[in-house]
Amino acid sequence: MTAVSGVGQQSALQEGIDYLSLIANEFPGKVAYVDAQQRYQFINKQYEDWYQVPAMQIIGKTIKDLMGEAIYQGIQGYIELALSGQRVSYEFTGAFEDGEHT
Repeated sequence: MTAVSGVGQQSALQEGIDYLSLIANEFPGKVAYVDAQQRYQFINKQYEDWYQVPAMQIIGKTIKDLMGEAIYQGIQGYIELALSGQRVSYEFTGAFEDGEHT
């Protein structure tokens, strides 16, 4: 049996993250990873471009913090279904707090 050092595992993990980021940033739509507390853990370049702020200003925020109360209320049920493991598909049209429309 071969043991993999913690450094080797960390390096392999970072390579995987870098690879997935590369793919996500080439995808023509917005891609995000949100944890069980509804906090952004990853966003792709299209998310940054949409909100016109660096990723680090979004990472750690909740969906409600980023999108505002009104939009959050409209999508909360879908978010909770997705976080429970169900496949969810929906379209949303609305105005953000800054007046921008989706």
